[in-house]
Amino acid sequence: GTVIEVRETTREKEIEAELKRKEAASKEELEQKVRERTAELEKINYELMQFTSVASHDLKEPLRKISVFSRLLKDRAKDSLDAGFQKYLENIIQSSGRMTALIEDLLFFSRLSQDNLIFNKVDLNALLTQIVCDLEISIQEKRASITFSGLPVVDGIPLLLGQVFQNLISNSLKFSDPQRMPRINIVAD
Repeated sequence: GTVIEVRETTREKEIEAELKRKEAASKEELEQKVRERTAELEKINYELMQFTSVASHDLKEPLRKISVFSRLLKDRAKDSLDAGFQKYLENIIQSSGRMTALIEDLLFFSRLSQDNLIFNKVDLNALLTQIVCDLEISIQEKRASITFSGLPVVDGIPLLLGQVFQNLISNSLKFSDPQRMPRINIVAD
């Protein structure tokens, strides 16, 4: 009562070997595409960093001239200008200084990878004071009221926090009802 079955498995083994070979070839092809795309992204990232560096240098020079000439004008005409004009010149000088700092921050930020982000203490009151000063003309045009005080010092990236608050306030002003004076009150609980 013994049954012996004999089967030819050579073809099955050939098919299995062919499938493994195709799988290995597909895996190698996929890995090669990943390597190529990674190299392409690294090249684009390097070019972007080069562009950022050149652009920041090119932008800082005109700002430096604006600041220098504004200071010279302010110093030479300080006795002949009324307080309003002196305030305008001071605003130009401060704005050019802030723009230079923003360019430096953007350059620094572009050099960081997302894993190396550096958090600093950010005084939200000082940050918002600067943003309100930057948006002074828009605030006056809309006859808006912006209030804040007693905001905390937080750990964050000043450039990014500044962008968040500036975008929120700008959008609040831009999309406000033209028939009403906007009131923006920023509080922390």
